[in-house]
Amino acid sequence: ITLRTPLHMPDRAPETMAMVAAQLTAAGLDCTIETEPNRPEYARRIGRRDMADLAIFDSSPNSTFRVLDDKISSSTQGQWWQGYHDAEVEAGFASARRTMAPAARAQGYARVLRRLHDNPAWLYLFHPIERAAARPDAPPLALDHRGVLEFT
Repeated sequence: ITLRTPLHMPDRAPETMAMVAAQLTAAGLDCTIETEPNRPEYARRIGRRDMADLAIFDSSPNSTFRVLDDKISSSTQGQWWQGYHDAEVEAGFASARRTMAPAARAQGYARVLRRLHDNPAWLYLFHPIERAAARPDAPPLALDHRGVLEFT
């Protein structure tokens, strides 16, 4: 299996890809890692779907809609779509997209994201750089649609 990674963006991309390769090797797969030092060219290659067997990329759009529309939806097949199709995801996304009430639309997107948890489009990796903690009796905390921590 050929794995492709940039040298930066996301942070620690080569180290993360080495970890993935080690896990795949432990599962009995032979892996080769290709690195791309030119980050803009790496993004263009991913956009052209020239990513070898597995490629790492970061995703930090400011809305659930953009993640679903640009990267997941087979009906849209946006620039970053990689061939994923799930009829349940498509139906849920289409329904949420047509919903005008913000709370109902958020619930619709949440259902789609739950389905993606059960039938993921990608291997999701998370590497926390910053952490926050609060006492149990602190006011409620929430993350907004941009991932900004809000203290209410």
